[in-house]
Amino acid sequence: MGNLIIILFVLVILKFSLKITFFRNKFAPFIVACVAALYSYLLYPFAIEQNKSDLSFLFSNSRIMINFAVIICIEAVTGILISIGMLQNLFREKKMRFVKIAKVVPGVLIFIAIFYLETIVFFYFTGYSFRRVATGYSFVILAVILLLAYGLKILIPKIDLRYEVKFLINIFILFIGVVISVFYAKYSVVSYAAIIDYKSLLLSISITILALFTGIIFYKIKLNKKIKKLEKWKL
Repeated sequence: MGNLIIILFVLVILKFSLKITFFRNKFAPFIVACVAALYSYLLYPFAIEQNKSDLSFLFSNSRIMINFAVIICIEAVTGILISIGMLQNLFREKKMRFVKIAKVVPGVLIFIAIFYLETIVFFYFTGYSFRRVATGYSFVILAVILLLAYGLKILIPKIDLRYEVKFLINIFILFIGVVISVFYAKYSVVSYAAIIDYKSLLLSISITILALFTGIIFYKIKLNKKIKKLEKWKL
């Protein structure tokens, strides 16, 4: 489960880096990355207080993990809806103001991701100065976010394609949230063993994927119709 959580948080950082490419100001990604780096540095006194027993307790507590899975799913679904709204704003005369603001809101998971990964880093760098490790980690956060943000902007110059990439990242995050919720729904804290109902897991995943791809197909059809109308209007 620890590896799945790390994959989740890598996706969260990727989505966060992609989000800051939507700012019109070209210096905004650098400013946001600096804030994230500062946040990570200020957290290190709390990160060094954590130990592997605390993490084991969290991963063995089904109630905490199911609540965490709910947060993941809520943020992912919200992100999917915002991504759709962002694409709609490209072809609307009257822009949805809420979407314009919501598209750059960082969300909750990025703060948890930075803290969790910092805690893991301290486990690997035992015996080193806490302040030096925290400083190094904050610079890594700064560099990773900036490289991802500017790299994605160069690789995907069209903003509508970046909206679609964000949409897909949210789908993967939602998928992980569903897996975690199904996994811990059958988790026995007393026996410390996981009993997975594979039929329920497969059904949940199938329904999620089917619903998402059905929505994508219908939205693509609707979007193509709007594009054709705009092309005719220009002619």
